Amino acid sequence: MDEKLIILFIIIGAVVALGLIVLVIFLVNKSRTKSKKLSQAKQDEKLIEGLGGENNVESIVSVVGSRLSVKLFDAELLKRDLLKEAGITSVIVMSNKVTLVIENRAKELSRSLEKLASSRNSNK
Repeated sequence: MDEKLIILFIIIGAVVALGLIVLVIFLVNKSRTKSKKLSQAKQDEKLIEGLGGENNVESIVSVVGSRLSVKLFDAELLKRDLLKEAGITSVIVMSNKVTLVIENRAKELSRSLEKLASSRNSNK
């Protein structure tokens, strides 16, 4: 009887240890996801600042693949260094239209910028 009891305790201990390992892995991944979201929010802030601020974005012209075209009120307010920090690979300026080459977040960023532009226009 003692051998069966010892085996039972070993099995219960193994299950508890495995459960704790799974819990730790889950919590670590959850905290990494939060930090990625925060860093994306900071990148978005740098992008908006690099475009000359939210009041300088007139409209989103188009989104094609990894390219995002934005119409600005004043292209002189563009800050290329901040755009690079925000993850923009390349910046092409044509008058007040700016084309940003972005890895894989073009559609996501266009939605964020459209929200800003529409909220700014509705406040006028």
